Amino acid sequence: MITSTSGLILSYSVSLQQTFSWVVLQSASVQNDSNSVDRVLEYANQLEQEAAHDIVETKPPAAWPRTGRIKFENVVMSYRAGLPPALKNLNFDVGTNEKVGIVGRTGAGKSTILTTLYRLVEVTSGRITIDDSKQ
Repeated sequence: MITSTSGLILSYSVSLQQTFSWVVLQSASVQNDSNSVDRVLEYANQLEQEAAHDIVETKPPAAWPRTGRIKFENVVMSYRAGLPPALKNLNFDVGTNEKVGIVGRTGAGKSTILTTLYRLVEVTSGRITIDDSKQ
């Protein structure tokens, strides 16, 4: 009788351990899903929109850019208001048919230059021109 009862207790303890593991897994999944919903709501309600004055309603000509000249003039860019500038008074000119390599250590601003060129983040001040037209 003792052996059958102890076998039943061992069987239930293994089953109970599996149930606890499943409960922990499900509660972690619910918490992750709730974080995702919170993040989507934050993005939908609290992020600033792109600067309206820079939105161009017309498409550029089909032949644009003709020469591919890129010019940065005193470009200052911060990733967010209140943060120090990632680019400070950046000036350079890439001429027609020139190939340029950007090198530097980590945090030097290599990716930030492309971020501003693609307008993923708005420029705080300065000007970027492509083929002598502001972009």
